Amino acid sequence: MFKFTVFLLIHFVSAEKFLLSERGFNPHLETCGPFGKFQVSACGWYTLQETWTSFKTLFTTLDYSNTTAEELTSTCDQKYACLQNTGCYAERINIRLLDRCSYAAFVLGPFSPCEDKLREMMKNNTETQKMSFCVKEYLSSTDPEPSDCNELTKRIECFAPDVQKFCSPHVYELHQKIQQKRLGYKECVNEEKTE
Repeated sequence: MFKFTVFLLIHFVSAEKFLLSERGFNPHLETCGPFGKFQVSACGWYTLQETWTSFKTLFTTLDYSNTTAEELTSTCDQKYACLQNTGCYAERINIRLLDRCSYAAFVLGPFSPCEDKLREMMKNNTETQKMSFCVKEYLSSTDPEPSDCNELTKRIECFAPDVQKFCSPHVYELHQKIQQKRLGYKECVNEEKTE
């Protein structure tokens, strides 16, 4: 129990340092009050939860068969609200953190077994001719995650048929919902708008 408590404490301190680093904390914003730094520190709890969930996915097989997109991204949404309430983060930075968190929750969670399957297919060169070019690039780690709305939309449209073809129906449904949430965060929905 002691080791586990120390583990949590270390990660909480790390989370606090991360949130107060150059990653978006700006004490000079008009909306950031005198206690902004302390409020941001309290948001470290959500970063700790993210870390813990990532840690669990590495060592255990979690059942995502009944998980909704809202449940999957709830910690991300709570962290976003917490940071937003501090007034010490620019909206675009907070949106970027929310987007990354939601995407990581999907990729490390329900998409992980499907990605393993796709990587195995690439490794054994089986059915790779049936894979989309963007999926091959993603698996080769030569194609970074796009931040531009148009590029993100293209990526989602390119990925969707392969996710539907090679993953479970539930993972495909989650993929579509998470990606729609991401487009909404970036205000890409029904707009030709870049970040």
